[in-house]
Amino acid sequence: MLRSISLLPRLPFPTFRRIPFATMSVEAVPIVPKFVPMKQSEITSINMPEGNKFSIVSYNILAQAYVKSAFFPHSPKPCLRWKARSQALLTVLKGLEVDFLCLQEVDEYDSFYKDIMEKHGYSSIYIQRSGQKRDGCGVFYKQGR
Repeated sequence: MLRSISLLPRLPFPTFRRIPFATMSVEAVPIVPKFVPMKQSEITSINMPEGNKFSIVSYNILAQAYVKSAFFPHSPKPCLRWKARSQALLTVLKGLEVDFLCLQEVDEYDSFYKDIMEKHGYSSIYIQRSGQKRDGCGVFYKQGR
């Protein structure tokens, strides 16, 4: 009579239980960065009169031309689409509340950023990269700064 024998050792693995969860949302959820306060000794600055203070942020927004699902397999495809990304980016940019906003890899300047940022009080300058590149850099600034 033939018997089957397991050659694998029996290890004391813990038992697992299934935890039910709802279907994951595919809508983009903007993440507004939380800045960590720096000690005064860690900040390099020049003493100027109060009227000369301003805030500035530099942000690489990843041109939509470079957004490929193969490059971002961990991201749900709907989050990579321009409609979702544009609204998430806008939420983040508005939340920064800065005087100067320097953006790299801007490729939707005329169709999106220029007008929408003007509605939020920013004027802008845009320079497209040379060659066959679709993106460029945009500097957005509050009037009067």
